[in-house]
Amino acid sequence: MPKLRLRRPSYEIGMHLAVMCAFANLLSHANRQILVVLVERINSDLQISDTQFGLLIGPSFAIAYAISTILIADLTDARSKVRMISIGVFIWSAATFACAFVKSFEGLVICRAFVGIGQSILSPAAYTLLASSYPKNKLGRISSVYATGSFLGSASVLIIGGIIADQAILQPNLELWAQFNIARWRLVFLIVGGIGLVYSLLFIALFRKTENRLSSPSIKQYTPYPKVLLYLWQHKSCYAFYILGFSCYSVAMFSLIAWGPAFFIRQLHFSQGQAGLLLAIILSTANLSGVLLSGYFMDKLRARQINQAPLIIGATGALLTALSALFFYGAFSYQWALAWTLAAFFLCAHFSSYPIAPSASANQIMTALAMRARSYAIFLAVNNLLAMGLGLTVVGYLNDHIFNTEEAVGKALLWVIVISALSASLLLTLGIKPYLAKLKLNQQNQQHYL
Repeated sequence: MPKLRLRRPSYEIGMHLAVMCAFANLLSHANRQILVVLVERINSDLQISDTQFGLLIGPSFAIAYAISTILIADLTDARSKVRMISIGVFIWSAATFACAFVKSFEGLVICRAFVGIGQSILSPAAYTLLASSYPKNKLGRISSVYATGSFLGSASVLIIGGIIADQAILQPNLELWAQFNIARWRLVFLIVGGIGLVYSLLFIALFRKTENRLSSPSIKQYTPYPKVLLYLWQHKSCYAFYILGFSCYSVAMFSLIAWGPAFFIRQLHFSQGQAGLLLAIILSTANLSGVLLSGYFMDKLRARQINQAPLIIGATGALLTALSALFFYGAFSYQWALAWTLAAFFLCAHFSSYPIAPSASANQIMTALAMRARSYAIFLAVNNLLAMGLGLTVVGYLNDHIFNTEEAVGKALLWVIVISALSASLLLTLGIKPYLAKLKLNQQNQQHYL
């Protein structure tokens, strides 16, 4: 008699899928952060300014990401989510791999744009896929597994990139094969891009037969973008504060992560390897704990029927980010002990990571199910344009043209973080009343909401 094959429960498959998606998220943020730890080598070898570097890590990625997020989210709803994630990983990994061979600022801009296009596919597809593969009462846990990939990816590339950047000072070139040399710092692009290319094939091979088993039996609803935009416009008082508030908050987080290595190298005189290792430790402790605690506090508040919890956590976290940034600035500008500067930077990094869980949860709670993916895509587009497009460039511009010294990166960071965090706190506070009004309105059609 043939043995019966027991079907694995969907939650078990869902957890495995969450881990796989988390690793894709890890690769995504590793690709984003490669330039950060290599800032000194890239500026030196390609002769680019801080303003140009700000354009590389900001607008060249963010504009492509924003446009393609909106366009591809519509395609993602009609296609296999597993296949779309695999395609996205392949595109951004190929673009990162190509960065190893470009020799101009313009070439890096083009590659970074393709990194943005590839990465715009991941989160809308992954969140939709995970929501259909796990019990709704445990969706928070599986979403947190996915979110951890972002900081672990950034931490990993900071360590690897810092070590290779330090080696590049002693041995600038590396011979890959006979009569073919490459700058050693470019090796980081080859490693991270190569891993991603292999993983894109592995991902679809493991889960191509799984997606149909995880699909929801309910009838799929489709809402075209014009109706989504009309819906957002009808509730603009709620969505405007939500989108702009959390986007301003993200400016602080992205600026701190992107320009942190330059601060430690230029103003605290760390080596590139030391700066990479320090930022990796902070990302894997301060930022990770911030994501987990903000989600924990939000759940506690909602358990007490405080429905505006996402915006309360966001507004409070943004205010604490601004205060800790002032503490950070005072510590290094008045040359306090190094421990105080590092402690202040840790606090600033911790509180700056609070918007991730509340922003995702708020969108899921207040938006109709059939519109949630596109609503989140629009939020991601604005978020990246403001945070990575504008915020990161402003830091470089202030450093080049206002404060006018390389050592002034700490002062530029202070201005950007404090202004963006205080703006976020104000906007999210003002958004509490329309947010509660939207939730009350949702109760009239509960079947369309969480």
